[in-house]
Amino acid sequence: MHGDFTRLRFDPGHRSVLLQQGRVLLDADFNEQSEITAYQDESRARDMIGRCGAPATGAGFAIVDAAGAKPANTPWAQLHIAPGRYYVDGIMVEAPTPAASAAGWPLAAQPHLPAIEDETPGLDEPAVDGRYAVYLDVWHHHVTADQEPALHEPALGSPDTSTRLRTVWQVRIVPLTANEKCSDLHRDGWLAEPPPSLTASLQQPEAQPDPCRLSASGGYQRLENQLYRVQIHDTPEAGFRFLWSRENGSVVAAITAITNGGTELVLDRTGRDEELSIRPGDVVEVTSDDWALHQRPGRLATAGAPQDLVLPVTWEGQQALTLKELGRAPIVRRWEGAARPATGSVELEAGIQVQFGASGTFQTGQYWLIPARTVRLVYGLSGASGSIDWPKGSSGESLALPPHGPVHHRTPLAILVRSGGATPVWTLESDCRCLYPTLTDLTTFDLLGGDGQEVLRGLPLPEPVIVCVRRGGLPVTDARVRFETRSGGVLAVGEPPDSGPNRLDLGVGGDGTVAVRWRPDPAGPVAQVLTAQLLDDKDRVVGPAARVTGRVNQATLRLLGGDGQLAAGRNKVLPEPVRVVVDTPHGPVAGVKLIAGAPAGAPPAELAGTFAKAVVPNETRPDTLGMSTSGVTGPDGSLGFWWQSAFTIPGDSAALEVRFADAAVTAAPVRVTAQLSPAVGARPVNVHIEKILWKTINPNTNEKTELEVGLESGSVSYQQLVKGFEVTLDEMITAPEDSVRVLLRMMWPARERRFGYTWLELHSTVEISGKVISWNVFGGETGGWVGPWLKTGLWTHFGDDSLSVIDRLDCRLVIDGWAIRSAAAPERSLNCYSQLIGGKHRFPRDDATFANQFVFPFKLDNPNAFF
Repeated sequence: MHGDFTRLRFDPGHRSVLLQQGRVLLDADFNEQSEITAYQDESRARDMIGRCGAPATGAGFAIVDAAGAKPANTPWAQLHIAPGRYYVDGIMVEAPTPAASAAGWPLAAQPHLPAIEDETPGLDEPAVDGRYAVYLDVWHHHVTADQEPALHEPALGSPDTSTRLRTVWQVRIVPLTANEKCSDLHRDGWLAEPPPSLTASLQQPEAQPDPCRLSASGGYQRLENQLYRVQIHDTPEAGFRFLWSRENGSVVAAITAITNGGTELVLDRTGRDEELSIRPGDVVEVTSDDWALHQRPGRLATAGAPQDLVLPVTWEGQQALTLKELGRAPIVRRWEGAARPATGSVELEAGIQVQFGASGTFQTGQYWLIPARTVRLVYGLSGASGSIDWPKGSSGESLALPPHGPVHHRTPLAILVRSGGATPVWTLESDCRCLYPTLTDLTTFDLLGGDGQEVLRGLPLPEPVIVCVRRGGLPVTDARVRFETRSGGVLAVGEPPDSGPNRLDLGVGGDGTVAVRWRPDPAGPVAQVLTAQLLDDKDRVVGPAARVTGRVNQATLRLLGGDGQLAAGRNKVLPEPVRVVVDTPHGPVAGVKLIAGAPAGAPPAELAGTFAKAVVPNETRPDTLGMSTSGVTGPDGSLGFWWQSAFTIPGDSAALEVRFADAAVTAAPVRVTAQLSPAVGARPVNVHIEKILWKTINPNTNEKTELEVGLESGSVSYQQLVKGFEVTLDEMITAPEDSVRVLLRMMWPARERRFGYTWLELHSTVEISGKVISWNVFGGETGGWVGPWLKTGLWTHFGDDSLSVIDRLDCRLVIDGWAIRSAAAPERSLNCYSQLIGGKHRFPRDDATFANQFVFPFKLDNPNAFF
């Protein structure tokens, strides 16, 4: 910024500039407030947006072709920059829509990177095929009335007033050397180069050995307050030189013509006084706004004696320039002294010296500002040393600072691929811009539940499909949602009927949610889809749809047991319930309502004489049934029905049919039959086991424990075995003591070379009380001497003196059914037939299958072993 400023300072810790009454108002105060405001705005934008980005609606700087489409085999001249906004490090950059093309600005001729009439292109096309990164370079450019004459106010005689700071954007291109992607280009430090540094200080006066001799006071020695500017001038090819100005390079004039073979510059004005004018022998730089945008160094010359508005110049080792070569807004700028190498320590003037750092990358146009202040008579002080405004370290030393400007902010826009060789064309590989929705566009449409359900064919899904509309986490209460099935079916707010619409437009509730019930099409495919889409206020679809999948299963009824039973008499409940399971290809289904009754089309007498009742968990067989009831399958998909028939069909047979309660489910019913036991000559009805329980009390249920297998193969502790077990029958019996026993599988011979095994019957006591047979280890629950033997002595039988040779011992509980007789009818014995269901024994109460003996294998835990 080459303006006539007192100084340019900024502290990010300051919030604002505060004016005081009756005080002087400086340009530095106003400019500092502008910097504070810009810093806060840009920091806030970067915190919210990130390193770069733009709103998805209104985003600019996409690389497009002449039609505004994605470039594909597009010539260089037809590549354009789409108009719109983009943010880089919080700085808003805007490309307006050009009048010449709605597609945007040509990549080769940008507003801030123009082609100059001396055939300098705006952005030159690369000459080699390959992949290239397109990036946006953003920086600030100082603008005066020389660049923008509209800054003058004609009504006041067009005086020189304030200037402007323009945000410059340039889209540039750089080759990619590897297979970089957009994410690689967005990494921190991409295209960044280490900045150079400069240290400004004041020369210290030499010490005088003669104390009687006056010595220099040191410090800044000029009598005027100045803003010194040190600026890098040349390109790397010229070895980097710098220029300096005590007026911040603000002594300028516009060039209206170049005459006399390029040796005379015709200016638009002279300086306000001699100090602010170009004088004979001054070093001047001839440049322009276009050259500054191209970051080209100006041409240096030495000024001759001005003649009114004509300034003679002698060019520094180069040919004379023409006005055409300069492009727009040509100017001449005064510098103090010739260009010097930017290395080491250099003295400027009046005690000011600068030291260039040894590292960093110089670039044309980089500058440092050094405010210098002189002190005159102040409150009676007749002299004081001048100073410079430069940061100091903790020890008072001047700090090395990076350039004060310009600061370039770069971010990737796209990756382009050049192909075609001598006839090059360009294709967009990737759009690297970061786009985001605006706050009012942050409407989320979420599926809250209802996806992935399964249902029997013809039934509605058990749970509703629920969606939610929110904006910034808050519910949108005026939104509307369209639910629609893709393969038929019925939608409803409540329970779906058998027929109805397959599309509903519904408004959300106060919490932003809306729910719909869905009955999939029974004639449709197994997997069916429901979509939910957000609508605008004109019922137009907004955004993508949420998809919900429901599976329709073809259920079947499968018989588990209860067929072919013998009834003890007419209107008697059969011994065992009829059990069925609702099955599908994906497994059993819980919660399905079933009905049991006489088969459809049965005679009226059979219909009237058939009763069924759903089995309640842990329910014993009822004596009689008063009515038919339906039931619902349990978690394992099964359901049982007690069954009672009057046996009105000739032949003393009866049938029961179990079917789905919902007529929409077309699966075939399950039919079972039963026979009435003959009154004479038939096989006598035998005694049956109702249950066998260990006497040990389960602390969780406070009940006795059933015989159970499947957990460690029915493993029990010696304490459980000592307490014994009891067998409950369905009628009173008589039985010898040895009809119930426990056998231990022992090694033979003991503690010697093993030849085989033998079964040892455990010494026990058997008591019969009515319908219950009670078995205990000899000695009762305490076990007498048998209990301690089961704990220790038993286990020494299997080898050495160690008690932990084996972990468990094979055992059997044996019941001889043939020896147990009915007390009322001794010709009837105990039927020991059992079924193993879910790890537990179930004892049918019919005699379709008969067994003389019940054997229950289990393992006895060694209390001395470590499991």
